[in-house]
Amino acid sequence: MRKLRGPVTLRGPVGLGGPQALRGSFEPVRPATLENARLVGARVGRIRLVLASDVSGSMEDFAAPCDAALDMFLRWARGNMLADDEIAVLDFAGSSGARLRPTAIASLPRRLPGAVAVDGSSTEFGPVLHSVAQMPATTSEVYLVLLSDGQLRGLPDDTDAADRMRAAHGLAGIRLLVPGADIEVPGGWTAAFPEAEPDRFDGNDANATGLTFARVLASCTGQFLA
Repeated sequence: MRKLRGPVTLRGPVGLGGPQALRGSFEPVRPATLENARLVGARVGRIRLVLASDVSGSMEDFAAPCDAALDMFLRWARGNMLADDEIAVLDFAGSSGARLRPTAIASLPRRLPGAVAVDGSSTEFGPVLHSVAQMPATTSEVYLVLLSDGQLRGLPDDTDAADRMRAAHGLAGIRLLVPGADIEVPGGWTAAFPEAEPDRFDGNDANATGLTFARVLASCTGQFLA
C-alpha cells in the first residue's frame, strides 16, 4: 500500500482505515447545503472514490434518500473534483453489483443508473472487495466508502488481517457511514478498523447524506468544505 503524504491531524469525527489513511488535516466545516459547499485547499494526485451502498433489508428505509443524495453528489462532483478523478457506485448485500463502474468526473452521467439485483439473504463484506478487485487498474488512490449499518459478515478478524486486506486490494482507506445516531454497529467493525470509527449522519435527509459524501471526499484529499 502506498504511503500517503504529509502529517495527519484529526479534528473531527473521522477515521479512514489504516494508520496513514488521511492526508493533511480535517476541519469539520458543515455547510448548510451540498449545493453551496465547495472543496478548498491544495491537493496532490488523483482519487478513485468507491461508494458502496448497503441495500439489505435493514437499510431499506434509507434507500430513497441515499439515491437522491448520490444524484446530488454526482452533480456536485463535476464542479469540485478533478476531471480525471473517478467515482464508482456499488449496491451490496449478500452479493455486490456495480451501478456505476469507475467513471472519470468529466464523463459522469447526469443521473445514477438504476439499482442492480443483488442477493438479499445476508450482508457480506467479501463481495464488495471482489467488486473492487474487478475494477480496472489505476494509479489513483482508491478509497472505499460503505454506507451501511455495519451488520456485515466476513470482516477481517483483526487489524493485521485488515492491513493485509487493504494492501491486497490497493485501498488507501476505508470509511463506514452510518445513517443514524441510534444504530448500533457491532464490535467486529472497530476490531478490524479501529481508526475507521463510524461516521453518523441523518440518513433520512438526502442533503445531509450528500454533505457526508462530500466531507468524506474532503478528508480523503486533504481538503476542506467551505
